[in-house]
Amino acid sequence: MAAIFVLNRSLLVLRGKMDAATLPRLKAGLWRLLRHRPPRLLVDLSRVTFIGSPALAVLIQARQDIHAYGGCLALFGLRGAVGDVFRLARLDCVFPIFPDHAAAARAVGAEPSSQDSPL
Repeated sequence: MAAIFVLNRSLLVLRGKMDAATLPRLKAGLWRLLRHRPPRLLVDLSRVTFIGSPALAVLIQARQDIHAYGGCLALFGLRGAVGDVFRLARLDCVFPIFPDHAAAARAVGAEPSSQDSPL
């Protein structure tokens, strides 16, 4: 089962399958963060086992929305097939992608957080 967690206003953690069934929760989690116009948003994909094209489209739209007001959306923790999807779709040229949270936070100047708020 997929889970989506918002950690303060700069970190979204995704787990499990990101497919059509989880799309409404993914959109809600991103909207919940983007309505506050964070200067930086990190998305943790380290526990995502599958990502479909609808979820990719939502991430691309979120990137466009955050860039429109001068913010930055970065991804980290892409593993296995999920990383392959981003590379094959050449989305690794669109999104800043980092190996882990610490590297992403350093690169974009975000603060690490440890408080879960499940959606």
